Amino acid sequence: MRYRLERPFHEQHVTVMRQHKDAWLRAYDQALEQISKSACQEPAAVSISHLRLSRAVEACLRHSGIRTLTDILNMTEDEFLNKRYLGKHTLRAIQDLLTCLGLSFKSSDKRE
Repeated sequence: MRYRLERPFHEQHVTVMRQHKDAWLRAYDQALEQISKSACQEPAAVSISHLRLSRAVEACLRHSGIRTLTDILNMTEDEFLNKRYLGKHTLRAIQDLLTCLGLSFKSSDKRE
């Protein structure tokens, strides 16, 4: 008995998948834009699960007790790093996110 190897997708399938991919990406960008706008206006309302973070970073934030964007904004960078489960990688990811949103950590009052 001979088995016939077929291409996994026909050209029609590829075309349909591309169309759906583009529609999904547009919807994702629109949702991200809405989250960004709401984060600037009402940071308390934005859960960390709605932010565009990696699973590892989100898990670290959850384990350290950080649930909302306001929790992050009410900390200095030093306070953030002193929390359990949070390190330099997580700090960099959060700094990038805050920069994209036009926000920043609470400034430390120390003057050196």
